[in-house]
Amino acid sequence: MMSALNRSTSPAPPPNYVTYDRCCLRFNATFTDGGITRHVVITYYLEDDSMTIVEPPVPNSGLIQGKLLTRQRPKRNVDDYLVWEDIKFDRSVKINGRDYKITGCDDWTVDFYAKAGIDVPFNRPRSSPLNERQVSQHRPATPQRNSVSPESHSHKSNGSSSRKYKLRQYLEHDGHVLRFSCIWDRTYEGCFNSEEAREPCVLSYFLADDTIEVRKEKKRKQLQSISKI
Repeated sequence: MMSALNRSTSPAPPPNYVTYDRCCLRFNATFTDGGITRHVVITYYLEDDSMTIVEPPVPNSGLIQGKLLTRQRPKRNVDDYLVWEDIKFDRSVKINGRDYKITGCDDWTVDFYAKAGIDVPFNRPRSSPLNERQVSQHRPATPQRNSVSPESHSHKSNGSSSRKYKLRQYLEHDGHVLRFSCIWDRTYEGCFNSEEAREPCVLSYFLADDTIEVRKEKKRKQLQSISKI
């Protein structure tokens, strides 16, 4: 009698949106588009079994990149939805008619699959050619040996010399501005409209105090109005 009562009063397991709140599985994957291998990041949300697919943008790639799949539950077939068990390592998974080959994952995903009894052949995301190219494009240039003047060494070691250097810089370069034309690239936000994704801007570098200002250009009725960002 007591055991039956205990079984009837035992609490029910919590739902997935409570157990896996803000828990995500993150995979590296590739797909082929017109003979080009493209690299994406697939995020699987355990709380509601939804997914997103994002392709990290690479400058001057000539491809429409960014968010390829907004958060949703893609279907496996007419009646069923994809679940995390369908994502297998070193294999392809079909999402919305496109085959994605899983090439890597993060450490938390490795632990999750290990607890589920699934062997993972790797424990860290594999580097991709696009990611390596993107890192090389953003790698800062190596400073030249003669780029640092003797005055800079002196005002680093002495506070008064530093103040004198800043005053001299202000007096010599007051009103001197370096002005550059640039593009505000918003393709990583999923803006597929070319006018919204790449907006022209003006970057100003003030030599007097080493500050920077960026203004966004907007043309209205052949008149150019400039608004601050």
